[in-house]
Amino acid sequence: MLQDFRHALRVLRGSPGVTAAALAALALGIGANTAIFSLMDAVVLRPLPYPHPDRLMSVYATEKGRGMNTSWPMFRDWQEQSRVFERLAVYAGDSASLTGSGEPLRVNAARVSPEMFSVLGVSPLVGALDSTTRTAVLSYGFWMQRFGGDRQALGRTLILDGQPYTLAGVLPKDFRFPIQYSMMEEPDIYLPLAPNPNRRTHYLRVIGRLKPGITVGQARADMDLISAAIERAYPRLNRGEGAAVTPLYEDLVSGTRETLSAFGVAVVFVLLIACANVSNLLLSQAVRRQREIAIRAALGASRVRLVEQLLVESLVLSILGGALGVLLAVWGMPLLVKTVPVHTAFSTRLAMGGLGLNWTVLGFAAALSLVTAVAFGMLPAWRASRANLSARL
Repeated sequence: MLQDFRHALRVLRGSPGVTAAALAALALGIGANTAIFSLMDAVVLRPLPYPHPDRLMSVYATEKGRGMNTSWPMFRDWQEQSRVFERLAVYAGDSASLTGSGEPLRVNAARVSPEMFSVLGVSPLVGALDSTTRTAVLSYGFWMQRFGGDRQALGRTLILDGQPYTLAGVLPKDFRFPIQYSMMEEPDIYLPLAPNPNRRTHYLRVIGRLKPGITVGQARADMDLISAAIERAYPRLNRGEGAAVTPLYEDLVSGTRETLSAFGVAVVFVLLIACANVSNLLLSQAVRRQREIAIRAALGASRVRLVEQLLVESLVLSILGGALGVLLAVWGMPLLVKTVPVHTAFSTRLAMGGLGLNWTVLGFAAALSLVTAVAFGMLPAWRASRANLSARL
């Protein structure tokens, strides 16, 4: 095998033009597939970055089968009557003007109920994640931007929209809020939610954590019973309204999986075209090398041995092309990120997963290189090994 590898390198050096053309085609095909796979790994394949993410659910109010936000009174009914959720929490997107210390600044905010951080299972980096009246919790990025990571900032008073709030805590560096709808940016600051007692004001998103052992089907059945009870209690205000329970993961990747699958199909075709081109190049090389192959056969090389040697040459070519493809994928990843629409579940999930090389992506690239070597190398190797000794010698 080592002899075959050394010989393959000599053959590739002996045909620099063909080698360069083949490497360029393989690098493009493998690089495009690796980049799309890294995106799929970050957005679709990885679990949500929270403890026991399979128990996190999105809960929607429904009207005539259409999902929508819920009202504060309905959320309170769900909290009090549910037997399947450990906790339920709500949030709403907002913004606020920060004044009083430093330059005035417009910040992205989320109004959250006190249960939100315990539902997500997040612990504070510093301070406490207290979202009760007149307290504020900062994201790590905004804490570093505004206060330079100063722990003495805890307990300070922040003036937001003219109202004083006490800085209670800071979230971990890798925490990302599970934004479920467009037009909401990653929050810089988390503030207490102001309840609205109007049952017809649907402005809240609900996230819940199921009790251990409870299935999604059981949760849906329980919410159906609760919705029926609410409709009986408020026939005029909540007639025809129900509740829908969806895994939070499915909520965040909804539509994203289909988009990435379409991209995946496109780049697979790019790789197939690359394999066809490289296979044609190797077939043309096999014609030039027919005398060499005939001599090897005359000296006793079996057809299997000849195919093995030619496949090793394809493998070396594919490994080099795969390495170049990984470099191409790393270069193209920032460009991919720029194509993702902002303020969407897609961008939220990408921020959670983080796009970059890891062992999963490298393993995919290595496996793809091996498959590619067989795909473009088998036909030329098999045809070249059919040496006609009497004609060639």
